[in-house]
Amino acid sequence: MIVLLASSAVSWGQLATDDPWPKHGRDIGNTCYAPAFVGPHSTPALRWWAPAGTGTPNATEYSSGVRSGAAIAKIQGVRVVLVPGNDILESSPNVLRQPVLRIFRYHPCSSSYDPATTIAPTLMRIELAAADYDYNASAERVYSVPLVLPNDKVVIQTTRRIRCYDLSSASVFNPNDCELQSAPAPLWSFAGTTGNFLISRGASPAIGRKKLNDSTEYIFAVGQRQNESQLVALNPNTASGGNPLTWSISIGGSTTDIRSCPAIGPIIGTDESRNFVYVSKYNGGDPELYAVFSDNTGSPTPHTAEIDLLFDTYGSPRDPNGSFGSVAVHSDNGNLAVCSDDYGFYSFDNLTHSSNQLQYRGTTPIDSGSFISMTPGLFPDRHAIFWNEAASLRRVLDTGTGQEEAGAFDLTIGKGWEWGAPALDMAGRIYVNTVGTSGDDHGQRVLAFENRTVENQILQAWASNVFTPPTITIGSDTYALKQDFESPIAMDEDGTLICTNNGFVLALRPLLGDLNGDGCVNECDVDAFVTALVDPEEYDGTLGEGFGAVNRLGVCDCNNDGVCDNFDIDCFEALAETPVECSDGYEEQECEGEGDGFAGPSQGSTWQHFYETLDALRNYFGM
Repeated sequence: MIVLLASSAVSWGQLATDDPWPKHGRDIGNTCYAPAFVGPHSTPALRWWAPAGTGTPNATEYSSGVRSGAAIAKIQGVRVVLVPGNDILESSPNVLRQPVLRIFRYHPCSSSYDPATTIAPTLMRIELAAADYDYNASAERVYSVPLVLPNDKVVIQTTRRIRCYDLSSASVFNPNDCELQSAPAPLWSFAGTTGNFLISRGASPAIGRKKLNDSTEYIFAVGQRQNESQLVALNPNTASGGNPLTWSISIGGSTTDIRSCPAIGPIIGTDESRNFVYVSKYNGGDPELYAVFSDNTGSPTPHTAEIDLLFDTYGSPRDPNGSFGSVAVHSDNGNLAVCSDDYGFYSFDNLTHSSNQLQYRGTTPIDSGSFISMTPGLFPDRHAIFWNEAASLRRVLDTGTGQEEAGAFDLTIGKGWEWGAPALDMAGRIYVNTVGTSGDDHGQRVLAFENRTVENQILQAWASNVFTPPTITIGSDTYALKQDFESPIAMDEDGTLICTNNGFVLALRPLLGDLNGDGCVNECDVDAFVTALVDPEEYDGTLGEGFGAVNRLGVCDCNNDGVCDNFDIDCFEALAETPVECSDGYEEQECEGEGDGFAGPSQGSTWQHFYETLDALRNYFGM
């Protein structure tokens, strides 16, 4: 069993307590940890896919076509997936792109949808800015993660602006209409004029409270504005056409190379009702880590910390350029962690301090000469997960007083592994997606690991070790889904992973029908299926726990109505009867453990036991 440390619902609730749905790909502390979700237990299946921004950038853009991360949200009570991307409208003689936001149904619109023959339909394509050529230095692009508010407003940051779209009305957006719908105009836009742009290279907005005991919320975002780096606080309830700016504050000198998402965490010290907003940036010469009071008050300044992410401050000299990743905040006590391009993983206490510093706790230097350009994931047991550009996955225990290296896994990838963030589930699994080349063992794939080691080697979680995106041919068109992944993974409550790469969005779900977790779907799953329906707490307490945990909803909900119940009996029967290969790396085994079973003793074959059990189950539910 995984033992999880307790966290405060007030401190860490991204949204109001009456609407706990995860509204975007990250939590309020950027931990990348899903406290109530279990991801795929075996190599996942491709649930659906669609094009979502394509093309390799020019040499001055560090980001690929879709380095943007997807968001999973309920809008008007219906699950949707929001995917930013940059569409190529012309490729010769010059590349013309347009930043867009696409919205897809989380569940396929048709029960007969087949990813081998069909592209998932786009419900809405919002043009975030006018198309522009790559050679234009002021061309607007999108490389961020959308933020969806509880009132069904969508906030998206581009390389120039922040816009808000109101999708709360069915007359504007109908999530049950699977035809392409007309996009609305922005409800409001921030920083929309020359000289007043909020310029970044992949920054994302976050939402957090003004104070822990104050229900007022701000949208926090970072970028270059008015020739200086700024943290801005925007009013999420701004009326149509209004100016959302509540306050802004300088966080050092001018740089457009900001790619982080602010993290919000409680202060430990003189006034524990207050929050810090943590901001990291890449900018040699200025401090690269800031802690700012989220209510913008302080004496003599709202800055409590301005820290150089420079290892020679704490050890031997390193590259003093700061961080491309975001700060992550531990859920148990609000301590913070951040990776830096000086090859170090840093940790600090969240204490108020008189000398504009946070209490430094430790740095783990990683492979001299190999930068770290991503956001770390934090488990509640204080293990941090991150990777460097040399494709070495690392595990460090942040003890609260120092750091201990706690495992590694070196991947075979033919290019630098940058950006992104892992997804962590409550079963102690780590999900990552990678860049690479065609000959790599691990490149351009999705992998799963466990939050444990053997002989200092991080264990892989799937028998086949990787999910390799397929090449799909539909009519005369061929789609190579295997492309570079450079964005964070979003995870839903049924264990589906939403991954975006340089051209596509992929929904990867646990193997539907594999109720016993053996990587296969057949008659052997029937007894576990009974337990899932009749005694879900028993199922979750056995098959739903530990490193091999199975997501009950993910493997059971075959009619895609969002629940595991008796209405899934018919489709489960059809799944078990359909001969399909086991999940990669798994082999079909003899059925075990029928005994007397739910239907009583059976003298026949395993299939006779299967049908007798389903008949008894239908009778149990009065069907």
